Amino acid sequence: MSLKQKVEEGWKISAEGYSEFIKDELNNGQKEIWTNLILENAPKEGKLKILDVGTGPGFFSIILSLAGHDVVGIDASEDMIKCAKENAEKAGVSPVFRVMDSHCVTFPDESFDLIVSRNVVWTLVSPQSAYRDWLRLLKKGGRVLVFDADWLGDCRDVSLKAQREKDSLEYTKNYGEPRVSYKDAEKARGWRVNLPLASEIRPDWDLKTMEKVGYGSIKCIIVSDRVYDKPRLLLNRSVPMFMVQGDK
Repeated sequence: MSLKQKVEEGWKISAEGYSEFIKDELNNGQKEIWTNLILENAPKEGKLKILDVGTGPGFFSIILSLAGHDVVGIDASEDMIKCAKENAEKAGVSPVFRVMDSHCVTFPDESFDLIVSRNVVWTLVSPQSAYRDWLRLLKKGGRVLVFDADWLGDCRDVSLKAQREKDSLEYTKNYGEPRVSYKDAEKARGWRVNLPLASEIRPDWDLKTMEKVGYGSIKCIIVSDRVYDKPRLLLNRSVPMFMVQGDK
């Protein structure tokens, strides 16, 4: 089995569990927090044509559809797309969902005003190619917003691994065992050490790569304090969530 196939199997295993996280987010205030954050950083006002890359169970696609935008959500996992469609129906919106490889999106050049993703780039087997392809998909003046963290930092940095374990223990002491979206950890995430970004420091890598492939107006901000509640701030304090932006 190739690394790409292992990653896809991992998300298949995680689909239903991850969907439960998304259902919670749609009902606990995260919807408003994320909608405001994304639209504050959108390339322009008015109705946007948006691509949600690696939509998973559909969170970004749903909240941006609720905000009145024209959204397409793609994911390589059929199981994730199935969950996304169910969640969107319950939310009363109808974004377009497609099973599609995030590395090579089969839409025409200059199709979208905005491309968004959350916790996706770290999982890619060819992340530089993906950034290049997303630039192709943007209209002139369009923007990419990537929300992610250095989730693989513990694969290369023993001190970070120790700190993450310490944070997890403190979290468990205060709030109980952290929730996960899978039962078989080896199949669901055992491949992570072999991913390309396991050897790269992020978001430094993202900023350099975006410049290399041709984005403009590149910037990065840390958004953890805005999108995490107190428990998640503790659990992820050594791997803050960032937003990187690049324009066409």
